[in-house]
Amino acid sequence: MMDKWLKILSLISLIFMNGGASSAELSKPEALVHELSHTVTQRLQAVPVKERSNEKAAALIREVVLPHFNVEEMARRIVGAPWKTATESLKTQFKTEFTRMMINSYAAAFKSYRGETVRVLPLREAVKSPLQIASEIILKNGAHVKIYYALKLHGTRWYVYDFSVNGVSIVNNYREQFNGTLRQQGLSGLVKQMQLRAAARK
Repeated sequence: MMDKWLKILSLISLIFMNGGASSAELSKPEALVHELSHTVTQRLQAVPVKERSNEKAAALIREVVLPHFNVEEMARRIVGAPWKTATESLKTQFKTEFTRMMINSYAAAFKSYRGETVRVLPLREAVKSPLQIASEIILKNGAHVKIYYALKLHGTRWYVYDFSVNGVSIVNNYREQFNGTLRQQGLSGLVKQMQLRAAARK
C-alpha cells in the first residue's frame, strides 16, 4: 500500500501543470510549478514508454526536479529532534540516502506517466513564505485527486519542501516510516539501514 501511495504521490508531484496561464501571469512560486511541470512533461513525452529506463528517469530527476526541492528542510522535518544533535557528516549521509530513495520512487513514476491532466488552482492567499499551492489531478478513469505543494522562500528562490495527496504529506509519511528505527537505533542506525537496503537493490 505504501509503495503504491508513494508511486502515485511521486508521479503527481512531477506532472502538475497550470491550467492555461502563461508563466508571466503567475506569482514566482506558481511560475516555478508551471515551468518545472512543463519541462518534465515535455522531456517525458519525448521518450517512448518502452525506452524509459531507470537510468534515464534518474538522470531527468537529478537534472530537472531535485534542484527545486529543499532536501535539507525535508530531512530536518522527517528526522525531527535527533536532527538537532546529529553531526554534519551524519546529516549529509541521511540526505544522500533519502535523496536516493526519492529518486528510486520517482523513477518508477516517471516510467508509468501516460499524460494525465493536472490543474493548478488559483492562489488564494498573499505570496509569502511559506505557502501552499493547491491543484488536482484528473486520472484516466475520470477521478479527481487533490494535491497540495508546500513551498518556502530560501534567499531569493522558492523551493518545494513537502507535498500531499488528500491531506497525507510525503514528509509525514517518511517520518512515520522511519520513526521506529529512529527511536530504537538513532539516526546512525537509520542511515545504516537505508544504506543496506540501497546496496541490496543493486
